[in-house]
Amino acid sequence: MSRSIVRIGSTGADVRYLQQSLTKLGYSPGSIDGIFGSKTDTAVRLFQKNKGLVADGIVGYNTWTAIDKALKLQLTIKDFFSFKENTKYKYEGKGNEYASYNVLVDYLTGTRVQLRSNNGGTEVVKVLENKNGELRLIVSKVECYYRENFTSIINNKPEILLKEPLIKGTTWTLTGNRKRYISNVEVYVTTPLGKYKTLEVTTEGKNEKTLEYYAPNVGVVRTVFISNAGQVSSSLSKIENNVLFIQSLEFYYPNIDEININYVYK
Repeated sequence: MSRSIVRIGSTGADVRYLQQSLTKLGYSPGSIDGIFGSKTDTAVRLFQKNKGLVADGIVGYNTWTAIDKALKLQLTIKDFFSFKENTKYKYEGKGNEYASYNVLVDYLTGTRVQLRSNNGGTEVVKVLENKNGELRLIVSKVECYYRENFTSIINNKPEILLKEPLIKGTTWTLTGNRKRYISNVEVYVTTPLGKYKTLEVTTEGKNEKTLEYYAPNVGVVRTVFISNAGQVSSSLSKIENNVLFIQSLEFYYPNIDEININYVYK
């Protein structure tokens, strides 16, 4: 689509689109009102400078082309939300006996996924949702050894795990005076499974910090927890497909001769 040349003082639909595009790309053009003011001018000049263009604040063919290209390359939550049913992720841990764990995709319904993790000490079920530019933690149940679909549960105050725009500096607050932000967008991480170009998300608490590394089409490939007690890490080591969830059940039956109840595992 051909767009007009706009600059400070311009107004209209093309300016509004420009402001929307700059916002998605992590620049700050001010209010999205279709008025090319000083804040929009500053954002345009910064974008032009970062892309190696003449930073004159005039949005013509070259700048529009650069904007369109940047938008096409812009990653979204969907790029990191690529779960498939019956897929198992294995993580190799260091620094703690429970740092190694497995994650199984339990249920997948629309924009929600239910994950079941087991670290040898406990089993945790979590429901994640990709909605409105956010990756949300809807449900987290500890010691959940039974299988039940929790993807329909409503949570009006979910924890935000990841938030668009996926650019360095995007920040949001969590409960307990914690802060979470995108600290880098191009970190190369090597795990036992391979090398990934990742998005780094940092969560800061009072005396601790967690680094999570998200790779496109995979999800979390590495987690590092840092505190005064030391460092604990978990790194992706294997992905298995078509893995069925298997549980051991106890069947009880009466023993008439001994007047008691016996049981067997199946």
